[in-house]
Amino acid sequence: MVEDNLDPELENDNTKNHMVQVRMNNKEFRKFWLVRRKLKADNNSSTLRMLIKLAADNNGESIEDELQKQALMEDISASTQALLRQITGIANNVNQIAYGVNKLNSNDPDNQPSWDWIVKNVQQVNQQVPELHQLIETIKQKVGA
Repeated sequence: MVEDNLDPELENDNTKNHMVQVRMNNKEFRKFWLVRRKLKADNNSSTLRMLIKLAADNNGESIEDELQKQALMEDISASTQALLRQITGIANNVNQIAYGVNKLNSNDPDNQPSWDWIVKNVQQVNQQVPELHQLIETIKQKVGA
């Protein structure tokens, strides 16, 4: 029987000083191992902790639903990181172009090859903008916005 009202000292303590052991037959262990792989857990203890958290937090949803939500969140996170990398690259390119324009304008405003370089780089930045829009739309679809 599980008690709902644990000692308050147990609730506030983050140290891991309680051990739970489980014996499993081969079939049960294979199932546990598959769950561990789905959870991408590093070891059996972290797998069990994740399962307990999922069971406690699932609000009537199945653990499979929760795993799908976690996978979606990881996917959204990866897409957002890709977007940020792309934005950072574009910002870096714009800074280089601005530096080139300022340098060229002060030192040699008639240098046509340098102006050609600037135009070429501005065009490359312009080509990246639709990719940004596509990444943003992909993230919006994943989020459901």
